[in-house]
Amino acid sequence: HGFDVDVSDVDLYETYLEAFRMTVVDAKVASVMSAYNRFRGAPASASHFLLEETLRHQWGFDGYVVSDCGAIGDILYNHKIVDSKAEAARMALEGGCDLNCGSTYLSLKELLDKGILKEEAVDKAVKRLFLSRFKLGMFDSDDSVPFSKLPIGIVGAEAHLDLAREAAQKSIVLLKNQNQLLPLDKDQLKNIAVIGPNADNWESLVGNYHGTPIEPITFLKGLQNKLSPEVAISYAKGSHFSDDVYSLDPIASVYFETSDGRQGLEASYYDNMSWQGEPVLRRIDDQIDFWWEHDPISKELDDFFSVKWTGFLKVPESGSYELAVFAKMGMNLRIGEEEIGNGQGMVHETTYARKVLKLEKGVKYPIEVKYFSDDSNAECRLLWTRTDTDLQAEAVKLAQEADLSVVVLGLSQRLEGEGGDRKDIALPKVQTDLLKAIKAQGKPVILVLNAGSALAINWAKDEIDAILSVGYPGEQGGNALADVLLGDYNPAGRLPITYYRSLDELPNFESYDMSERTYRYYSGEPLYPFGFGLSYTEFSYSNLKTPEAARAGDPLEIAVTVTNTGDRAGDEVVQVYLTDEKASTPRPQHQLVAFERVHLKKGEQKEVKLTLNPRYFSLINRQSKRVIEAGSFMLHVGSGQPQFAPTKALIQKRIRIKGNAELPL
Repeated sequence: HGFDVDVSDVDLYETYLEAFRMTVVDAKVASVMSAYNRFRGAPASASHFLLEETLRHQWGFDGYVVSDCGAIGDILYNHKIVDSKAEAARMALEGGCDLNCGSTYLSLKELLDKGILKEEAVDKAVKRLFLSRFKLGMFDSDDSVPFSKLPIGIVGAEAHLDLAREAAQKSIVLLKNQNQLLPLDKDQLKNIAVIGPNADNWESLVGNYHGTPIEPITFLKGLQNKLSPEVAISYAKGSHFSDDVYSLDPIASVYFETSDGRQGLEASYYDNMSWQGEPVLRRIDDQIDFWWEHDPISKELDDFFSVKWTGFLKVPESGSYELAVFAKMGMNLRIGEEEIGNGQGMVHETTYARKVLKLEKGVKYPIEVKYFSDDSNAECRLLWTRTDTDLQAEAVKLAQEADLSVVVLGLSQRLEGEGGDRKDIALPKVQTDLLKAIKAQGKPVILVLNAGSALAINWAKDEIDAILSVGYPGEQGGNALADVLLGDYNPAGRLPITYYRSLDELPNFESYDMSERTYRYYSGEPLYPFGFGLSYTEFSYSNLKTPEAARAGDPLEIAVTVTNTGDRAGDEVVQVYLTDEKASTPRPQHQLVAFERVHLKKGEQKEVKLTLNPRYFSLINRQSKRVIEAGSFMLHVGSGQPQFAPTKALIQKRIRIKGNAELPL
């Protein structure tokens, strides 16, 4: 929010801007969001260089720009380069930001009235915004807008759930499979222990910033769907997320009591956001664990409403409990003399507020819970956990009794996400300790890494039998994992990032120089390399077809034959890397320039054709121009980066580029 970043033109155009250029020039996106930070002294949300010169003039962008939420206010409050909201608003509007996520643009009327801002500047932004609304059909009759005819029943339709499952299947990466433990043989299994703070936690499916699934299938539920009742499945959390971030569950109705002794809480629903007037609905709610996106409470209580729950909380055992409210918009819990609240909450994400309390068995604690929602999707939960129990001992006992353990570890939106930067890349110690304790029981262990970023799992890589990375796989993630573990789907996901061994291997966080960053420049030995992923079958490569030479600026057509040499069908991801062997500026050691995912039956052979964009042969020279220089390039075609792909799954060939060419930045 207050940081100013600068990079070389080489890194700016070859790395940072290039990904955005592809979305704008090639994919024709309709909207772009401007960032919080400054770039070369100018706020990104008011940067004429970024928003006008680069985005609109160089790339031909004709959509609208919206600020990240609060970014224009940052120009005043955090960057401190203007003295008023009005000046921040004027700077952003004239810099090319059409839409303010926030309130700073309310000052534009003041500037117009004083003649400080020209009406033409406002008109330009308004035209862009209304053009987008016209394109969306917002001013057309329903008869001419196809999306208006979609029934509500399409939400969560079977075809969409199938697609969610397929997407999750395709994204799972098999990192280790010692002695071909996977896929599991269902007929040989009697008892599986499913362990870990992410094993039965819906948040572990969706991560930070997410939609609201109707019925999320956790990893535990997915295995139960696949194996029960033929295989006994036991479950234990085993640990919390970390030493100070606890794994929470909804409070069950049995622990609530109304004022007249019934189970649950007395709920009063109001058709306003401030609990005013008479409730439009009174009822007993078993627990506070609600999503209202798909099924509004009533016609009156779809948007802009509030709820108040009252009653008593009883705990099953005396001890230390963490209680938490988790809501989009504002939620507050009052228990006895204690209060836990998330203030006004957030419009577009759920937020936590939590506190650890000592509670006694036999005591009825009076509680009041208040929640309000605007016209965004309503969501609120009252959660808790014990903080003083030995979760690991319970998990170890289950592991001793099971044939094998599936241990689901990693992160969640409570440990990573916007506004929640990680201070280390290691798996939290309490989870590593759990994993070691489970492995010590001498039974096979399958580790499922559930996180949105790389984790340093150095011990696990050496000691655990099988490891999979599932990311945040979405609402069907549990079913997809079960499909992969049991061999109903052959994994073929590839890592989109490098897994490093420790934070010490990475440059300073505030340096944006690309040196030693990503697979393109990192000179060390990664824990797992970018592009890596195993399969239950094997592939070989042959007959690479490519011209000996090509003219600078022309696309390059190549073809390679891929054969499934294993004993089952599967997908292979053909990856093409390029090394510039002679250049006037320092170049990446190699870079991915094309890839294609293909399905091959057992013994099947296919010729895969790929086209290499000439931009991948270009560089930013010392005059900050994008040019293709005559010279030699090494093509590496295979199942991964050239130094990590199996010998039979890699072909390399040198080609010459003739002549020189200049390309747009």
